[in-house]
Amino acid sequence: MHLNIFYRAAYLLLAALTTSSGQVEVATALHDSEGALDEGAPKILHLGARHKVFRHLRPPADVPREEQKRPAPAAGIAPSRPLQYAVSKDVTLITDNLKLLPSGQDIWNESLAWVNIPRVHPSGVVSNIHMGEVRWENVAYMSLTTTLTLTMAAYPASLIALFVSCAFLIGLVMWQLVGSDHHLAAELLNREDVDGFDLVTALECMPSGCRKAYDVWVLICRAIPMMMVFGLPSFLAVCSYPHPQEVFMLMKLLTAACMFTHSIYIPIFSTAGILSMRRAAATDYLELTKKALGDGPIPEVRHVVVLTQYLEDIDVVSMALTSVSRSRIAQSSICVLLAMEDREPEARTKAAALEIMFAGKFRGIFSTFHPADLPNDPPGKASNMAWAFKTLLKHAGSEGWNMDQVVITVADADSEFHHGYFEGLSHHFLMEDAQKRHLRLWQSPVVHMKNYHRQPSPIVVGTMFTAMFELASLADPNAVRVPYSTYSLSMKLATRVGGWDADWIAEDWHMGIKCFLFTLGQASVQPIMLPTVNYTPEEATWFGTIMARWTQAKRHALGFSDLSYYFMMLPLVLTKVLCEDRACRRSDTARRLRDTWYMVLCGVSVVIKIVNVHVILGLTTTYGLLTIVLHEVMNLLFSADRLVDHLFDRTEFCPLALVLGCSICSLTISMSFVGVYKFLGHRIEGKDNCSAIFGSDVLHWLYLVASLQVTGPAFFLALSLATWRAAWSILFSGSFKYEVASKPTKEMRMGDDCPSLPPCWPERKL
Repeated sequence: MHLNIFYRAAYLLLAALTTSSGQVEVATALHDSEGALDEGAPKILHLGARHKVFRHLRPPADVPREEQKRPAPAAGIAPSRPLQYAVSKDVTLITDNLKLLPSGQDIWNESLAWVNIPRVHPSGVVSNIHMGEVRWENVAYMSLTTTLTLTMAAYPASLIALFVSCAFLIGLVMWQLVGSDHHLAAELLNREDVDGFDLVTALECMPSGCRKAYDVWVLICRAIPMMMVFGLPSFLAVCSYPHPQEVFMLMKLLTAACMFTHSIYIPIFSTAGILSMRRAAATDYLELTKKALGDGPIPEVRHVVVLTQYLEDIDVVSMALTSVSRSRIAQSSICVLLAMEDREPEARTKAAALEIMFAGKFRGIFSTFHPADLPNDPPGKASNMAWAFKTLLKHAGSEGWNMDQVVITVADADSEFHHGYFEGLSHHFLMEDAQKRHLRLWQSPVVHMKNYHRQPSPIVVGTMFTAMFELASLADPNAVRVPYSTYSLSMKLATRVGGWDADWIAEDWHMGIKCFLFTLGQASVQPIMLPTVNYTPEEATWFGTIMARWTQAKRHALGFSDLSYYFMMLPLVLTKVLCEDRACRRSDTARRLRDTWYMVLCGVSVVIKIVNVHVILGLTTTYGLLTIVLHEVMNLLFSADRLVDHLFDRTEFCPLALVLGCSICSLTISMSFVGVYKFLGHRIEGKDNCSAIFGSDVLHWLYLVASLQVTGPAFFLALSLATWRAAWSILFSGSFKYEVASKPTKEMRMGDDCPSLPPCWPERKL
């Protein structure tokens, strides 16, 4: 069987190599039905001295009739009867017949004939199926070479390879422009101030040629999201004129395949994630650490929890702080930093109230106030976190903290931690090697279910898929992970990479990618399967909640900008490594260059992660719309001999099968999400006053399925719109506005309304 497959592949390869245009019909060879070819010529293609690959085999005249009826052998398997005739003309015949093929755009011209299979193939050809009877399907010609070429262009893989190569080339050019100036090389990225690894600032000491080259590269990088979201569909739209059949088939299959692959990934690994959460919740990490370290004392690990906030309800922040205080090591090991915005009128009053409220419950609690008028410092979580980190460094230095034993946890103001999270974090930190622990980020599963019972059905769809996708990513041992919302890392790692950047809006993904780049690919995200629960945006009305979630979706989509950031930084990181090695004559140059290559190659996985999250959804939506338009245009303008109905019929089965598989996976995802709800039910607000639907697993599952079928398409279309908007903004906006989505107020949390459910549904206490 393996030889059979090999011969078939070799046959296609040899046929392609022996043609002048490269256009080869996969299923058949093209022969003139009107007798232009020598009907007596054998139809065998040689492949070496011993083995033959057969195209159309007619038995010789001396073969008995009963043996002629016997099915011909499969391609690549020699027949039982020896062959008695020559095969030297076959390659020439194949090449000559390809001249009969029309050019692609001729398919639109009704006055020109178009090739189809019955018209081109002669009668009397022996088949290895249907007992020797040949049954050619009446389908129009399509180009295999064109289809494969368009496939490379339809998915952004070719663009990714191009930009990685260009970034590497730009880095080499900048390195050559810097020259052998040892002082300049030592200055690059080797500063010891708070900004540390500020690569862009280091450009100021580079020659003007470097700066100009890099400025051009930055403009190109800012256009990368636009190229992927709009450039690829535009390219296929242009190609649909010369190759409409190939483009139609490709977009239809690619859309269905992307939906299927994403759908099948989530139920497999999210189910494993649920089991991991249950095991982690049953683990006493404090006892586990004591057993692992034996009779010796447990080394001190100081935790700093940074709660960034702006216009947050004080009760919401109190909920987050209460969850931290439930840890058994809160008073001995956990410090809290309230990162407030100075532009909030009541910030200082709120901070003082929280410090009084939680006095004595932590090892320490203090506040920072992010100024409103700093240059290149737009309002938002990233800029607030950057200011808080700088202040924390000064505080730690004045207090004499051991930086090697400090772990920073970045949290939203509404993050409710599992009571064992910080014990589990200490365990994972101490169990790592002394060096590797400062190359790790730790991530818990984040589920936006705190106000789940009040979420409208379109928001429920987003809550379910976001939670299950993040859970699957953490459970998949081979996944490329980036930090999300609430995460932890050592202070030493944060200092090494220069802290948080103020002007990149997606602070979590950005920090993960920054750590990856500036450690030459050594930093990675490790899971701690103790879930963190927080709110989705909420307003007083159903429609207001939808619009608040839309505001959050627009902000999250701007995380697309990290794709540009990655390619912007890649040449600078390479320049730094090469310049440092040249200036300092380091003995480990080979190892560092190897690490750099490792970072570049592994970075492709990071880029693909960003593409799969931010690009594919927008692309598949665009491809789906283009497929509908192209379908109608072809149906309207093609003449009958183009057999467009056969094309539509033949391209229906596979997409329908994939979509059916996607639907089955969605049902499985809904079932798994019901399991997550049961596991976290005691941490969700309003369970005593919610609808009876949530009290029954079956009704809850049916509600999720109905929400997915009715409002799911609108939700995913909205995410695609947010992606399109983000790609446009990244290209034409120098900075982004941090839009704050409304969080639930005390009145909403204490109310009995459930806007996510129709008023006619009964309610009961559980």
